[in-house]
Amino acid sequence: MTNAIEMPNFLNHRNKGAIPSTRSIVTVKGIIDGTSKFFNVPVMELISNRRNANLVFPRHIAMYLAKKLTPYSLPTIGRRFGKDHTTIIHALRKVEIMMTTGNYTNNRRRMTHSPAEVTAIIAEVERKILSGDDEL
Repeated sequence: MTNAIEMPNFLNHRNKGAIPSTRSIVTVKGIIDGTSKFFNVPVMELISNRRNANLVFPRHIAMYLAKKLTPYSLPTIGRRFGKDHTTIIHALRKVEIMMTTGNYTNNRRRMTHSPAEVTAIIAEVERKILSGDDEL
């Protein structure tokens, strides 16, 4: 009987079999920074507890991309945002609703974008984060 240490298998994520180059490794911090630059929102505001519509939409996009682009669990992503994992689940659901219906409602304001617009915004943020684009 050996005391082998089980190593995490990062290849069991969405891009099974694809080994990222050092340039393309994405971190939650990188996603937060990139989303912050893209939406012109300070990082501290993005991870704050404030619920202004101009903060909630970018925050939810960042949470969605963190789940999509990293192998981290919901609790780990939540800790990076200073939130509980259930907040991340809520954000994922909100973004998925927007991508299918275009409707986004928070407690104070209803935003309507076409699903194509929402998908395009997410794709552009993702592209810039993955490319390491400093001109976000």
